[in-house]
Amino acid sequence: MRLEYSTYEEAKKNFKWSERWEVFDGNKKKFNIAHECVTRHASDEVAIRIKFDDRHKEIYTFKEFDRLVSQFAHMLERLDIRREDCLKCC
Repeated sequence: MRLEYSTYEEAKKNFKWSERWEVFDGNKKKFNIAHECVTRHASDEVAIRIKFDDRHKEIYTFKEFDRLVSQFAHMLERLDIRREDCLKCC
């Protein structure tokens, strides 16, 4: 089931946090953020636009972004990093 709001203002006024799981394929115990944010979308639509300090731009479709996410996941797997491992950035 999708949340049925016509406008942002309507959603802002009526949204209840208890509804949030209705838009996801997963649930609280089994949630794949890469799938929810990338894989489940139309592959040829723009997923992300990046504008760099030097003013050049890169644009990725959901299909391209999904491929990059998959490559990153496989790299973590090759490095023996598991789902339950905690990763910290410096």
